[in-house]
Amino acid sequence: MALENVLQLLIINQQTLFAGKKKKSLKNAGGYNITIKMKKPRILHIHVKREYWIQAKQGIKEEEYREIKPYWTSRLNKSYDLIYYYLGYTKKKIIFRFDGYSIKLVIHKEWKYKPKEMYAISLRRPI
Repeated sequence: MALENVLQLLIINQQTLFAGKKKKSLKNAGGYNITIKMKKPRILHIHVKREYWIQAKQGIKEEEYREIKPYWTSRLNKSYDLIYYYLGYTKKKIIFRFDGYSIKLVIHKEWKYKPKEMYAISLRRPI
């Protein structure tokens, strides 16, 4: 097996390699002994109401909105790999790749239909 094929397999199986271990060895992978040091993925945890969780699961909801406040500013200024999108405070979750965020002017029933600037966190890439 050529080295290119081995690397391609690594890319395909990257989710398996993220299994929380710091080192992963692939022995006899086409005659190569490869040891990979994996970093734990940085995860942004978001808890939402059932209505919004179901919309995200069905692919209807593509962005999660959060108020522009110091708490969310400090959280979103870090780098993340994944978003764990929880149904309330249960263990049920949807996993998304973190694609960053933008600031948008939002009109929504939660804020009595008044326009408000919010962080819009992308939920477009589920895993």
